[in-house]
Amino acid sequence: MRYVIVGNGVAGTKAAETIRKRDAQGEIIVLSAEKVPFYRRPALVDYFLKGWSRERLLGHAPAFYERRQIDLRLETTAVGLDPEAHRLTLAGGETLDYDRLLLAGGVNLPRGWLPGSDLNGIFTLRSLDDIEAMRKATARARRALVLGEGVTGLEMLRALIGVNLNVGYLLEGARFWENVLSPEASHLVEQRLRSEGVEVQPSREVVAFEGSDGHVRAVLINDGTRIPTDVVGIAAGFMPPLDWAVAAGLQMKRRVVVDDYLATNLPDVYAAGDAARLETEGRAFGWLRAWHQGTLAGINMSGRRAPYRQRTVSLSSRAFGLPILVMGKTNPRGVQVRRMAGDYPQGGVYKELVLDGQDRVIGALMLGDVSEASHVEDLVRKQLPYDQVDAELKRRVFDLHYWAPAGAEVLCPVCKFLVQVGKEEIRQGRVTCPICGAEFALRRTGDRFEAV
Repeated sequence: MRYVIVGNGVAGTKAAETIRKRDAQGEIIVLSAEKVPFYRRPALVDYFLKGWSRERLLGHAPAFYERRQIDLRLETTAVGLDPEAHRLTLAGGETLDYDRLLLAGGVNLPRGWLPGSDLNGIFTLRSLDDIEAMRKATARARRALVLGEGVTGLEMLRALIGVNLNVGYLLEGARFWENVLSPEASHLVEQRLRSEGVEVQPSREVVAFEGSDGHVRAVLINDGTRIPTDVVGIAAGFMPPLDWAVAAGLQMKRRVVVDDYLATNLPDVYAAGDAARLETEGRAFGWLRAWHQGTLAGINMSGRRAPYRQRTVSLSSRAFGLPILVMGKTNPRGVQVRRMAGDYPQGGVYKELVLDGQDRVIGALMLGDVSEASHVEDLVRKQLPYDQVDAELKRRVFDLHYWAPAGAEVLCPVCKFLVQVGKEEIRQGRVTCPICGAEFALRRTGDRFEAV
């Protein structure tokens, strides 16, 4: 059996690892357009700002692939697909037959996304090459603009503020991430951004980029406004780079359409990670999601039929130190919900439970303090009726004077999940993330902990 995986990100890597555990004899070939093996993309900004070595960023040493007999081919891209013959065509003209194929190459910014989007000084935050482009573009810049919301947008803001640029943040909607966060939570994030020097500009729909001498000089807004800038960071508009597969009949609706087993409409072709989307999914993004889908794709490609179970924890991040945790369905379409937020926001903290029409807990938002994260995640996962929620837990969530002491959690630098730190972890000086499995040493910084 020959398994071919297009993409060496978290989804592709987990798929290869899972296949090898289930099939000791099968041939596994992983194709990557990049120059280096799998690395931790959520830590790219730390690599940019803190001067991390490339080795610290890497997720696996070369021995990982050798021990598992995985044929990793770097700087190799596919350009054609014959689904009937089960054959890929590579950029150099080589053909590669497969029995099972996984499309896990993630997403990128398509050429010509907007007029002028190919100008120099416009960059994304998806890869090590993007970091080098950002480093070069910002070396002599004074002004920067960021487009796009969510985790990538926040990380890009942190990078640009970190190199002392004047940064404007252009939101297409009326507030930050309005399709995910409540108005109160959006306002809290925007407050934090402004306190760090970010100029938040809502209701700014960018229609084109303007430049001279091949370099971006301004962005143009749909109302005719021209905003000067030296560089532009893009955190929106991404698409899977799979034109060659679409030409062969692959079904796409902005993302590759897959069923509950991550199978596409083509025979023996699967997709996972940011490139894929189930019809039933709302928010379809994230490092953790790609991790779980890669594992499932590997299971299904190697012979078992296991359906995808959507995870409860949707997002865990920080906005300049402000913890942001989004669980389950916080803004479900076509569903009447009731929001329980007590007296929040207070003191930079906001907590909210989202209840459906049957008063079941289907989602939660926690900003500023996430001490009860693991307990609330359990409520959302079980969709427990609100009247069955433990009274003590309700008090801990909504009582403004019942917060856990600072340092009760540590941010996983890989997947950005806020891991609870107990006495045993402190005694051992190490913590293991329950989501991605990464293990890190603990370092005390004042009254808090940091994973290193």
